[in-house]
Amino acid sequence: MDFGWFAVIARPLLWILKFFQSGVRNWGLAIILLTIFVKLITLYWTQKSMRSMQGMAKLKPKITVLQAKYKDDKQRLNQEMMALYKAHGVNPLSGCLPMLLQMPIWIALYSTLQVAVELYRTPFVGWLTDLTRPIGTTSCRSPRAC
Repeated sequence: MDFGWFAVIARPLLWILKFFQSGVRNWGLAIILLTIFVKLITLYWTQKSMRSMQGMAKLKPKITVLQAKYKDDKQRLNQEMMALYKAHGVNPLSGCLPMLLQMPIWIALYSTLQVAVELYRTPFVGWLTDLTRPIGTTSCRSPRAC
């Protein structure tokens, strides 16, 4: 299977998916468990990003005051904002950097689910009779159904 650039991450995810499926005997539940597993792995980065965004939100009124005060002097504005960030222990890049670290993992998970041949025509529950078919399309499991 070709997972593209994220094969290094996607192959272990497929192995974990197969491991979960061997335990629960349902590919749909295995996908749910794998998604929860990946979310738990990325929880640290998510929390770090959220804390940084909260810190930036608390500083927003002070930043607005600085922007009004130094609207004609961009260099001085940047210096004052950096001093404000340093005084409050906030890093403006720490809000987006953890999210960027997570992106390859989520892209690899998507590519794993997209190319996993094990999911072809595999039922989940009830009306979801094929995990590879978009919801709302008919299933052609028997010649009469088509």
